[in-house]
Amino acid sequence: MCGFVGVAAARGATPALSWEQLDAMANTLNARGPDGSGRSDRGNVLFAHRRLSVVGGEAGAQPMTSPDGRYGVVYNGELYNDAEVRLALTERGVVFKTRSDTETVLWAFAVFGPDAPRRLRGMYAVAFHDRLKDSLILSRDPLGVKPLFYSTAVRGELVFGSQLPALLAHPEIPRRPHLAALSAYLVTLRTTLGSKTLFEGIETVRPGETLTLDLRRPVSAVSPFALRMRWTEPSVEAMEPGEAAAAVRSAVEASVEAHLRSDVPRCALLSGGLDSGILTALLRQRGEADLMRTWCAGTPVGWPSVPLNGEPAGEDDLSHADALSGWLGTAHTRVELGRGQFRALWTELLEANALPLSTPNETAILAVSRALKPHATVAFSGEGADELFGGYVHPVFAALDGVRRVATLPETARARYTAELEEAYSTHELGGLVDHYLRVTSWVAPQLESEVLAPWATGGVAALRQELHDELADIGRASLGESVEDAEMEAMLRLHRRVNLTGLLGRLDSSTMAASVEGRTPFADVRVAELASRIPWRLKVDQSSHGPEVAARAVTGGALGKRVLREAFRDLLPAWTVDRPKVSFPLPFEGWLSADSDVLQRSHVVKEVFSPAIREHLIAPPKGLWRWSWPVINAARWLDRYF
Repeated sequence: MCGFVGVAAARGATPALSWEQLDAMANTLNARGPDGSGRSDRGNVLFAHRRLSVVGGEAGAQPMTSPDGRYGVVYNGELYNDAEVRLALTERGVVFKTRSDTETVLWAFAVFGPDAPRRLRGMYAVAFHDRLKDSLILSRDPLGVKPLFYSTAVRGELVFGSQLPALLAHPEIPRRPHLAALSAYLVTLRTTLGSKTLFEGIETVRPGETLTLDLRRPVSAVSPFALRMRWTEPSVEAMEPGEAAAAVRSAVEASVEAHLRSDVPRCALLSGGLDSGILTALLRQRGEADLMRTWCAGTPVGWPSVPLNGEPAGEDDLSHADALSGWLGTAHTRVELGRGQFRALWTELLEANALPLSTPNETAILAVSRALKPHATVAFSGEGADELFGGYVHPVFAALDGVRRVATLPETARARYTAELEEAYSTHELGGLVDHYLRVTSWVAPQLESEVLAPWATGGVAALRQELHDELADIGRASLGESVEDAEMEAMLRLHRRVNLTGLLGRLDSSTMAASVEGRTPFADVRVAELASRIPWRLKVDQSSHGPEVAARAVTGGALGKRVLREAFRDLLPAWTVDRPKVSFPLPFEGWLSADSDVLQRSHVVKEVFSPAIREHLIAPPKGLWRWSWPVINAARWLDRYF
């Protein structure tokens, strides 16, 4: 696990960057790589690297270069099918000098070129240079576990790196807010809009994307890459419930086994929910001492600390984690987070990542990562299960409302359903999938953009809608189901996965790496994702009834997502964990926001971007307006700090 930066110029040119400047960029990544450093001058390409040693010891030092000097690579991540890829490369004549997976990645791109990612199972961000062809490849794992940013704002050169602060440390990259991305952030809490970041001129390699740059000519700021490739999900297949559950059990067990590879101590993040419970139960079966250690961060809510009759004493994460730890027999540590620490960690993450937070839980992840660091360097996390197996019931059922149009219902049901839709959404005209998706998932409602932002800062919602329409077009419909309803629901699940999972994996990466901890996500694994994509949505979501579903009724009626995942592991966990509903935001952050709302009135740049009405409205304690307060105050703090 590491961080890297680099700059690439056209053939024959020398990058306009001194070693001191490159080192200053790389030093922003010291938390990602405290165990080693390196740099490489490849003529028109410069690499710098910071290493967190997890596998391979000194043999894995980077940047890594082939013996003849032709190929060079910097790499952040872990390769879980290292032996498999090495065998394929050995059969093609490659002779390995180390057991480091960095060498495997180097030769995979050398032999297979841009097709190499199709053979890799892991989490990774890669920059690979072929000196003979004068080409540079940037590649990111299919689900986006590891980040990778780039900029063409330096004329004739490409600058790239693992974190935004590294690029912002480049002396020639301007610092301007990308207002469309900022407006989209207020709606989605996602810090990217497609490939755009919140900084104008800095973009992200998208999850599953591989970009090839031809260095035989100057880098173009308009369309720099000669080739773009992207991972796509498989088609849906017909499956019986038992068949699907057995396949899920096998795939998750195999993924956990693959993710165990490490030369340093490991542990598990145990929230007390289904996903972390499954991983902890599977790790427990190994019987290794480090895998029997679990950690949870949260805020006490007044419940007794001791489980009652072996079951959770309350509904908060800390209570459930305490009880599940006792049931599984792990050595458990709870990390309690209060208001003062929440604010301090919020500020720290803002500095470390040059981004507003996505969800408040980023602070809890950093707190628990810092607490466990003296005991472990690798932490297993359950991120990914919700997005792959339909864990978010509200948007799933809301999308079903959008698919089942009122006009298609029998006349006897039409009036009741129309009234229910009006109550749930304030309208029965739900529009297309994108409009309805934004209606039920947004933080600041899209239609309120002009009321929240100054007139010159609007336009992001239109860009967001277009981005989601483009994603749906890329997802397609033809192979997603025989009926319109099935195809629409599958498309919605995949859209939600693309929007939501990228942000949550980014949250995990930035918060764990700020404490020099590697977060591993066996659910967010390409093989598990491929299987999940093939499973029909009806096996993932437990419908509480047949016929029209209003999301509010579905949620209060106890409908559960991840049906196939629950059944696959029902024998490993207690019923109160298997049947526990999704809990999204365990921290009581709503009451902690007023301490930071003063930025809305004192910051000159915030006054320029946000409307006077919203600044006045949110300066008081947020009370029932916390869904607006969280993104607005976050964005305001970010604007105040960086502009």
